[in-house]
Amino acid sequence: MSITIAKEPNTIKVGEPIVIVGDLHGQFYDLIHMLEKAGDPADINYLFLGDYVDRGIYGIEVVLVLLCIKVSYFNILSII
Repeated sequence: MSITIAKEPNTIKVGEPIVIVGDLHGQFYDLIHMLEKAGDPADINYLFLGDYVDRGIYGIEVVLVLLCIKVSYFNILSII
């Protein structure tokens, strides 16, 4: 996993359609709701901008879901 992420470039081009997601702050249910509303990661590109954990109580769950999606859809999900 770390080897895969380490190989990603510093700059990326993300195709359309794209969903840009800002700060999640450990809000697991907000992440799940957003994924349900925006669409399946297999069908649409996602760009997550950071701040995954800090205020919410589900920070680890948020990171685990994002990493699972990243492993499953490596070229579709971008994590900055």
